[in-house]
Amino acid sequence: MINKSGLLFAISLCLAPFAVSAEDSDNEPLNSFGYPDQNVVMVIEANEKADSEGESVNMPDCNNPDLLAQLKELLLPYLDKGWNNIRERRKIDLTMKNIRNFETLNLSEIDVKKDTVVADRVMELKINQKKRVSDLKICKVDSKVIGLPVYTLMYYEGENLTVEVLNFTAKNNPKFVFANQNK
Repeated sequence: MINKSGLLFAISLCLAPFAVSAEDSDNEPLNSFGYPDQNVVMVIEANEKADSEGESVNMPDCNNPDLLAQLKELLLPYLDKGWNNIRERRKIDLTMKNIRNFETLNLSEIDVKKDTVVADRVMELKINQKKRVSDLKICKVDSKVIGLPVYTLMYYEGENLTVEVLNFTAKNNPKFVFANQNK
């Protein structure tokens, strides 16, 4: 059986960390994680005004003829590769044929369950490259023929407008630097 002094000792061991943390938190406010050290959270919270070279208002329309032409040119080499089966090649052929009529997709419209590829990539850009919502433009074409949505994600890297094609292949996201012919 535990005597009273042993019980008091066990309770004091359990409560000691709370007493120490309460003393430390009197000097500094707690961050979002409940700790006084704010260095980790400040990086995420300061992302509001991160350096950015361009915003989505400066980007071309989703159905810009130059953009679609460069997109098809980028994707053509994927047709020439030796695919594992005819089904994969047919899927790519249908995708190439139906690359048109893109719709602008707002970030608030992204459904994480349906648009997983886009949601993952947007989160990656927001964290790793400190992009804001206004720095990204997403276009989507949802072809009923193949049942596969294809997305383009546009963002500036320095002076260059980078366009990534998402959900086209499972391995890598093909991307290119957009060159506007109408300048």
